[in-house]
Amino acid sequence: MSCAPLSPDNFILRDMYSSDIAAAHALSNRLRWPHRAEDWEQMYRLCRGVVIETPEAEVIGTSLAFLQGDVGTIGLVIVDPRYQGMRLGRRLMEASLSLTGRRSVVLNATDAGVPLYRKLGFEETGAVSQIQGSSAFSTGGDTRDRIRAATADDLEKLVVLASSAAGFDRREVITTYFASANSTVVYMENAGLAGFGICRRFGHGYQIGPVVAANSEQAREIVTALLADVRGEFVRIDCPEHDELASVLGPASLRCVGQVRTMCRGKLVLPQSVRQFAIASQALG
Repeated sequence: MSCAPLSPDNFILRDMYSSDIAAAHALSNRLRWPHRAEDWEQMYRLCRGVVIETPEAEVIGTSLAFLQGDVGTIGLVIVDPRYQGMRLGRRLMEASLSLTGRRSVVLNATDAGVPLYRKLGFEETGAVSQIQGSSAFSTGGDTRDRIRAATADDLEKLVVLASSAAGFDRREVITTYFASANSTVVYMENAGLAGFGICRRFGHGYQIGPVVAANSEQAREIVTALLADVRGEFVRIDCPEHDELASVLGPASLRCVGQVRTMCRGKLVLPQSVRQFAIASQALG
């Protein structure tokens, strides 16, 4: 006797728990995403996540919502390829949106996800370019009077700068990234801290971001310093303003391997005096 086919209602939608991290990591591996188990653990600590599982309790979908003050970001929306086309992605997104409440919501969408997000009220606001490769960069001029290593005393200023650049509260994200960073550098101007950048372990090597600065020249020097610290390693940078950093990324042997579209539901306060030249991650904005 044949079994009745599964319908979307047969799958169980529930909160994500720490015990789901191994299954979520295996799921992202299946899609050839670069996230390590450690990356999932860090994201889990920052998020409110949901999963979808089969009647046999196999996790086959994830979605993570990150509540950052008055704004939410959503990322790691994954559905096992075996179960795509069953509206499970919509169920995951609706659950994550319910967790964000009345907040404006930002996400970075693949081409495949754009139609669904449009139906859910998102509008395109820009794009993020994924820049990556093995860094062969060597430092140029002397920047010792402008660039230095960050200290714990700088953390509050980093939070303020990052929040201003993103347009929402970055305290939890920056505090977490700073604590786990391979290196964090700050840009000094007129004896004040004007910008910064963080380099941390991620995926196949290292990720640089966020990079916050008032202009592209400051951002160039920040990225230069961070790349020099991981020379010869695989590096990824997610850049909404990547063309302005071309003078760094070319000599560093990094190249653009793809783009995602930034989409927003609601309104954001646009940054004023500083901008993000590299985002923290595609999930966190």
